Amino acid sequence: MMCIEWFVDIENLQKDGRYMKIREIKKLSKGDTFEGHYAITDTSLRKSKNGKDFLACKLVDATGEIQAKVWDFIGKVPSSGEVWKTTCQYSPFAGRPQVVIRNRKVVPVEEVDKSLMIDSLTPEQFRLYNNRLESLIKRIKNDGLRFLVDSIVHKVYPEYLTCTGAKSNHHARIGGLLQHSVDVTTMALGMAEAYRDMPKYEMINFDMLIAGGLLHDLGKIREYTDESNTLEFTFEGSLLRSYNTSPQYLIMAWKDLGEPVPYESLLGIIHIMVTHHGPELSAVPPSTITAWLIHGADLADCFAEAVADKISEGTDERGVAIEKAWIIKNKIVDERKL
Repeated sequence: MMCIEWFVDIENLQKDGRYMKIREIKKLSKGDTFEGHYAITDTSLRKSKNGKDFLACKLVDATGEIQAKVWDFIGKVPSSGEVWKTTCQYSPFAGRPQVVIRNRKVVPVEEVDKSLMIDSLTPEQFRLYNNRLESLIKRIKNDGLRFLVDSIVHKVYPEYLTCTGAKSNHHARIGGLLQHSVDVTTMALGMAEAYRDMPKYEMINFDMLIAGGLLHDLGKIREYTDESNTLEFTFEGSLLRSYNTSPQYLIMAWKDLGEPVPYESLLGIIHIMVTHHGPELSAVPPSTITAWLIHGADLADCFAEAVADKISEGTDERGVAIEKAWIIKNKIVDERKL
């Protein structure tokens, strides 16, 4: 996402400067100067060719992020999540979007509005996805399984409803986990319906499809944190990814709720959790049609989100993402390598 929304007081702008009200980074021209409040992340001190220190980082707000540099940097490397009031110049490097920070001032913590720094579903979107979640849960026919899923997302782990879907790869916003889980489940159900008149239709466990779809990324509730002004990995998330921890949280909830479904049903959900990344990235491949449908829907939703981001950064005249598909694929594999 390379779209940064910000506002400036026109009366206070320098008359001879090239200050503008910019809504999208892709519309900036080389040399354009702008100012605003941004959180910083991914900070590191580096050496330029002339041997001087410079700070490499990203500027982040609720609509996106962009690579940034502070030349001739002096002082302690700032921590991720610190918010700066900055004056920047758009200066692409090697064809990639980048800004150079000319002036900066730390914004006091009490003056920071976190909602301006971290993307989030809108209130309308939250209502939409909550309604869709409720509808999906009601479609589960087995009473025990329906009780298990409903209790997990509303009582045991209510943070499921507001957790981010990722740090940067896809659905990196407050409510992103809810959005992704509902969309994956809805898509998997649609794919299953395509087989209605085929023998394989009878092999699909629709209760398990809904439960597994809604809970396949359950471990993300502990993988990320928004305690700073940016989305970051928790200590747990930096050591273990959600596809490792999701079964753990499911089993704990299952026990706390009095084991409302047989152990075999629990294993069915766990199988979907640990195989939803498919045979290339999972320890074992999906072994049921239901698990394969969740894998396919998860992959489609992740790539659709990634392509939408790339298209928002720039398209050709046909509306096709300029970035190569393999770049998008590699971006999704492991966001810790970004």
